[in-house]
Amino acid sequence: MDPITDDAGGMTAQARFGALLKHWRRRAGMSQTRLAAELGYHNSVISRWETGARQPPLDLVQRIDTVLATGGRLAQLYTETGLSGGAADGLSGLGSGMPLPGGPEAAAGAVAAWDRAEWPARLPYHGIECPLPGPHGCTVPPAGQAAAMYAMFTADPAASAHNDIIHVLTAQLAVYTRFTEEQGPAGLHTPVEAALHKIVGALRGAAGPNGRALLHLAAGYASLAGQLRTFRGQHAAAMTLYDKGLQWATLCDDTSLRATFLCDMSSLARLEHDGVSAVTYAQALPAVGASRVWTSALSHLYQARGYAVLGDLHETTRHVAHARDRLHHLTAQDEHEAFWMAGTRGRVLFEAGIGAALRDVAAATADHSAAHAARAATEDSLAFVPVHVRPATVLLALRLADCYACVGQPEAAAAIATPVLAEAMTTPMATVSHELRGLRRRLAARWPNLTSLTDVLEPDRS
Repeated sequence: MDPITDDAGGMTAQARFGALLKHWRRRAGMSQTRLAAELGYHNSVISRWETGARQPPLDLVQRIDTVLATGGRLAQLYTETGLSGGAADGLSGLGSGMPLPGGPEAAAGAVAAWDRAEWPARLPYHGIECPLPGPHGCTVPPAGQAAAMYAMFTADPAASAHNDIIHVLTAQLAVYTRFTEEQGPAGLHTPVEAALHKIVGALRGAAGPNGRALLHLAAGYASLAGQLRTFRGQHAAAMTLYDKGLQWATLCDDTSLRATFLCDMSSLARLEHDGVSAVTYAQALPAVGASRVWTSALSHLYQARGYAVLGDLHETTRHVAHARDRLHHLTAQDEHEAFWMAGTRGRVLFEAGIGAALRDVAAATADHSAAHAARAATEDSLAFVPVHVRPATVLLALRLADCYACVGQPEAAAAIATPVLAEAMTTPMATVSHELRGLRRRLAARWPNLTSLTDVLEPDRS
């Protein structure tokens, strides 16, 4: 007889399940850490299940029954108490909750990543590390072998999730990320989402000891897929991917990815002109990484952008000052966890975001000091972007032109925008289109008859 199932004593269904899980884990002689390792999760997830704070999906409960040799008792209680079929199934993003956008059919179409000239020999690559435990630095199978391994993985994900395929999937994610940053998102969303579906398929199967690494990869691919959907203006699909990814990042205890998802969700809210939600997501960032300077810095940066949408000059400038201060006080641990915030890359990220926040609030309030500060920040960020990174170069050039428009210098705005105008109009990124539309609206509203603006306002006539 189980010690807690005959008399619930007023316990909630979640607490009863957690207590029964703890009982069988101890009976099997397993620590939380060992059970987590068997399932491919972080030990903190086991703790949350046992306290009733979270529940695993039903398919995972059945795996736990097998690992602990319970004879199906956990799944029986899970079903009898009504935990199955509810929010618990969707906790890991693997159950019967909201399905993922896209589909796995195009998984074999990931051709660009196998170019031998682009394929990395080792990890980390482009800042993306191997999620497997062990020494820093991993060897990646050569491009030809990697392509063959990936084909086997797409045919049977659950049976092919070995260490080498983890390396291949990580390298592929790194290559896709680099392509997106340097060349734009054209054509990448389909193979990225197809790979994500296959990774989720592996997690639904017998992920074994690589389960936690697959969770890292699922979160990483969901992050990139969400960004690609955002670039296409498909915000609902992007938010679904971010929500799923945040769950996976939480399950594998990846602080960096959890913060990334909250930043992306804040950005999506801002693009929908929902400043209140943008601020709310930003305010959640410090809790993701308690006592970390970098999460505090990001929180202030994204709050500044949210308050700018709301037209709150005081809060925008206050958070800008705090963001810069926090960025200057990053520790070595901060720079290890959030490598993209270190050095020149961090400066570009923050000054670009600060420039956008100050530009937005200057446009909303007609504050000239904010407009001048926006121009200075955007010029600073643009100066450090490598010329071959075209999407960021085009976007920041348009933003800088808009800053000059806010300052009251339309000729300077036109001179900056004109060289990138043709590229901006053909770049398949909603974020670039958003900047171009804003610039044109501002110029047309204030200087509708200025002939020097013709090429910017009416490019088809030039």
